[in-house]
Amino acid sequence: MSSSLSSPEPAFVLRDSDVSIDCVKFVKNAKNESELFAANRSGCFTTWNVKTRRKERSIVIGDEPILHVNSVDDKRIVIQSKNGKFSIFKSEEDSFQKEDEIDLGHFGFCRFSRFESYIALPTSRNGVFICHRELRNVVHRIESRQDGDDEKKRGMMMSLCLVNENQLVAGYENGELRVFELQNGAKVRSSLRLFTEPVICMDFHSVLSRGVAGTVTNQLAVWSLTSGDGELRLDRRLQLVNPGTNCVRIRPDGKLFACAGWDGRVRLFHMKKLIPLAALEFHREAVQWLDFSEDNLLAACCTQGFISVWSLYRS
Repeated sequence: MSSSLSSPEPAFVLRDSDVSIDCVKFVKNAKNESELFAANRSGCFTTWNVKTRRKERSIVIGDEPILHVNSVDDKRIVIQSKNGKFSIFKSEEDSFQKEDEIDLGHFGFCRFSRFESYIALPTSRNGVFICHRELRNVVHRIESRQDGDDEKKRGMMMSLCLVNENQLVAGYENGELRVFELQNGAKVRSSLRLFTEPVICMDFHSVLSRGVAGTVTNQLAVWSLTSGDGELRLDRRLQLVNPGTNCVRIRPDGKLFACAGWDGRVRLFHMKKLIPLAALEFHREAVQWLDFSEDNLLAACCTQGFISVWSLYRS
């Protein structure tokens, strides 16, 4: 990607703290207002009102860093901590109340994935629980080792993407993707080696049946999942200027995707043509996570404690 691409300014910037923010997530609350969740490395979870750009609520989950956060519905959220615990909190008028917590013994960096009311939770030893609405309502279990399988060659599970209620894509330390068919005993349907390095992150657009994955090198991989037979196909590899991608996000309308770089840049690509559109140069340290809102705002968080919000290519 050419470094000569112009960098616009963010629409606004939110300062959360001096601590690294590792996750941001746009949600709609019970009043249908747009909120931005932010979770940091000190175990603090904050909600921002997108319209007023003000903090609304904060809660300290614990001493452990928060890896990931997402909503279950308009009143409940799931929070994943680095110590392997997953919690569900109910959103009250001015606070959060813990409803449940489970410890699945997952101490890696793999984040949970959500599709509608289903949640894929990484467990110990590369396993996955697929839950429906509640953490203890496990409807599918994926075992790390399948018949005739060499688990050591794959290494640790690094990323998850629940693409629909029947298929889960997992990315591994050896650069491989695997598709698990949940209704068929959670068996492996297909696999594809994307990189020689770990699959750090990925996202998938169910309408396009297309995904994007990032790794520690200067490559991105664009891949497809055929709806009929569940086969994975590599569409193209894209080259970045600098190595290291922490997050990739496909916009809900499927027109573009963004990747968060270790170099502090957020790069935008055209989803169909796979050409670069812009390189957003606001953050001076690694961008940790990204998220798009329903109306196509883009939020990016970084190790400096800033959240930049961008309004680009929204029409």
